[in-house]
Amino acid sequence: QVDVIVHVVRCFTDENIIHVDGSVDPVRDINTINLELILSDIEVLDRRIDKAQKALKGDKKFAAEVDVLTRLRQHLEEGQTARTFACTDEEREIIETVDLLSYKPVIYAANMEEGDLSGDYRQNAMFQAVEAFAQQEGSQVLPVCARLESEISEMSAVSLSFFNSLAASAWQEIADTFRQISQSDMCHLEIFSSLALQLGAEPRLWSRCSPAGGRCRYWTPAYLPYHTDLPRMLAAAIDFKERSRQKYLVQASWIRDENVCGCLQRIAEDEILHLQALKGLYRKYVPPDRGASAVRPSP
Repeated sequence: QVDVIVHVVRCFTDENIIHVDGSVDPVRDINTINLELILSDIEVLDRRIDKAQKALKGDKKFAAEVDVLTRLRQHLEEGQTARTFACTDEEREIIETVDLLSYKPVIYAANMEEGDLSGDYRQNAMFQAVEAFAQQEGSQVLPVCARLESEISEMSAVSLSFFNSLAASAWQEIADTFRQISQSDMCHLEIFSSLALQLGAEPRLWSRCSPAGGRCRYWTPAYLPYHTDLPRMLAAAIDFKERSRQKYLVQASWIRDENVCGCLQRIAEDEILHLQALKGLYRKYVPPDRGASAVRPSP
């Protein structure tokens, strides 16, 4: 049993992510899912109508229930959802005693590219189609971006922090700090991966496509800059964490889903703690002139 259904519909094109139907049409996808819900609801109604008809033989008060549920079943057979069925308040009370999925209120999550969310997403033709469909049945549309690059960012963070923990093994405090940050980043990655799956995204880590429109490649650690010089290592880690924190806050301002925004804001707060720890290490181990030769590992 649920109170509301969140239906994620694809509103972007990407040749690297093949649609099962061969093309992207969000309204068609909505109708496909609705049909599955309708067929399920018809089965539920058949059992309820059969039970009410048997009860009607001994009590005429079930006549109204048989009548409204039979008309509702005919409505469903026409391919219409239960929430679009016209009825009186009394009839609605009867319908609400039956657990029908197509009667539940729906929020359509229009899954778009980050570029659409950062600009005027209402200019997206597929978003407009979803919005028009939703208006016909009184539903809401929520613009989201399930394919957050945060997954790539956190995978990069895990790789860099783990490498730094090994490269700085001569400085126990620094190595331990990077190891702890790496573990925290792993938790962030799990959160983003779970959110992406819930929002209908493909959980593979793509790197950015080339400006010329070339095919995207899988993310690999080879894309990252690695430093063994301690001052550069700490400075790069601080810069990376600061950019990550700012990006998550920007993404949180784009997205209206409270759950996603809450996760982004919480992770941004974690990045602040990481920044404080890294800046403290930088002040402690790196002299003002940033000279690598002046930094020596503790015995």
